[in-house]
Amino acid sequence: MQYTLFLALAPVAILVLVAVIGYALRHRHVPGSTAFAWLLLFDAGWLLSNTFELLGFSESATVFFAKLNHTFIAGAALGWLAFALDYTGRRKWLSPQRFALLCAIPIITTVCAQTNEWHGLIWRSYDIVRVEPGLSMRPSAYGAWFWVQVTYAYVALLTGSFLLGSEFFRSFTLYRRQSIWLIVGALAPLIANVIYIFRLIPGLQKDYSSLSFAFAGVAFAVAMFRYRLFDLKPIARNLVIDRMSDGMLVLDDRQRIVDINPTARQTLGVPESAAVGQFMEALAEPFCSNVRRLCAAGAEAETNVAVTEAGSTRHYNLRLLPLVDSGTIEGYVVVLRDVTEHKRVEAEKFMRLEEEAIIEERRRIAREIHDGLAQDLASLHLRLNVWQTLIDADPAKLRGELERAQKILAENIRDVRRSIFALRPIVLDKLGFFLALQQLATAFSEQHDVRVDLDVQGPQDRLTGFLEPVLIRIIQEALNNVSKHARAKQVRLLVDLRAEEYVSAQIQDTGIGFDPATLNRATVRGHLGLAQMRERVENLGGTFELNSQAGQGTCLRVTLPLKQPVAVRM
Repeated sequence: MQYTLFLALAPVAILVLVAVIGYALRHRHVPGSTAFAWLLLFDAGWLLSNTFELLGFSESATVFFAKLNHTFIAGAALGWLAFALDYTGRRKWLSPQRFALLCAIPIITTVCAQTNEWHGLIWRSYDIVRVEPGLSMRPSAYGAWFWVQVTYAYVALLTGSFLLGSEFFRSFTLYRRQSIWLIVGALAPLIANVIYIFRLIPGLQKDYSSLSFAFAGVAFAVAMFRYRLFDLKPIARNLVIDRMSDGMLVLDDRQRIVDINPTARQTLGVPESAAVGQFMEALAEPFCSNVRRLCAAGAEAETNVAVTEAGSTRHYNLRLLPLVDSGTIEGYVVVLRDVTEHKRVEAEKFMRLEEEAIIEERRRIAREIHDGLAQDLASLHLRLNVWQTLIDADPAKLRGELERAQKILAENIRDVRRSIFALRPIVLDKLGFFLALQQLATAFSEQHDVRVDLDVQGPQDRLTGFLEPVLIRIIQEALNNVSKHARAKQVRLLVDLRAEEYVSAQIQDTGIGFDPATLNRATVRGHLGLAQMRERVENLGGTFELNSQAGQGTCLRVTLPLKQPVAVRM
């Protein structure tokens, strides 16, 4: 009955193995697939020779196929080890010299099996018994080399399974499921062979090891068709991830470290010997708290982290990507990039822009002083001589001259105050952006008799140290244009911080407006300074929109990204 059952199942098992071999060969460009195909080819050969052994109608034919069995058994063990080495990226063991050493025992086994009558190293004795429907060779005593071959086969199978098992603990969830089915497929024939050799089941006379590879073929098919064995390869990790200049950390759903590359270990302060398996708390601060915060969000997110050691500060971009399978978060990939040099270059760029803006502001103020205050003071100095003659000759005319001089001085005082405040609002460093903005609006309203409606929407936290003075200066310059050219009675100043990625400022007046077609001519004459404002905003990655119509007022809207590289000295 045992032999009849074997012969009935053997054709089905061979078809399964052939189908899986065909799939592997179609993907032979993928590392591991060729060794996998050879493994299953030896398995199919083992099953086929075992079948012909039972169907032999002569003792010589039965013995021939029994000897041939050992060639395929040794080849299957070697194929499994070669596949595991290739699949897990240990290809140095498959170099011609080392692979030749691995082939030594299978080759010797094949020779010993074919010449067993001379030395008895495989079987010291055996019986040919008649079974349904043919003959079977039943060893009664094994030779010394048989146990060498058995030991080699078990070591090869267990080593390959261990390599795949280690890949299981190091890999993402999808790769783990591949490894599970591969290990299940490997252990099935191993267990069947142990049961047969050591007679663990009373009355079992037939070795089902070769047939158990059909079950292994099913397990391998699941790994290939369900979990895309040769479409998804974790081997790229050893070739790419470990060599990345960026740090990469993989956490499981319990926030334990399951993979970490050398760059991340060095940056995060995790010892190599104690990295995998540790909880996230093993990470150095401030990385641990930031990673925990990003994991709690449960979605793709990123943040910037600054670390100061020994008086030196390094900046890192921390990005988290959830690993989702069937709608469930199975873990997280954390990518850590050192952006210190990038921030330094960007900081230098922004410092140059700000220095250029300051120089341009000083030139503008110098022109205003030269064309306004200096001219008025020179005129007043000349008129002092005239006023001396009017003290006794015409007091009434002198009174009118003094009233005009008083108005000129008052206007000049306002210009001087406006220029001083335009250089830098003193309260910005002490009280923050929003109080400085409120003071700016109040001072502008009082100095120019213009109603200013200030509206701040969104969280009123301090902006970055770089954006605060930049935005203040843009608003100052816009209000300065209003005072000079708009003849407005009302200005609406809106600062919107509701968006997560940018801040916008809108300055809208009820003045006389202007024709945008005249903008270039006005800019050339230096009266508006809009070109410098636009250039500054666009260099910061923002947008600059200006809408105006004669008699309808002017609306300026500026948008700046909240994430600036670093705070810049002003």
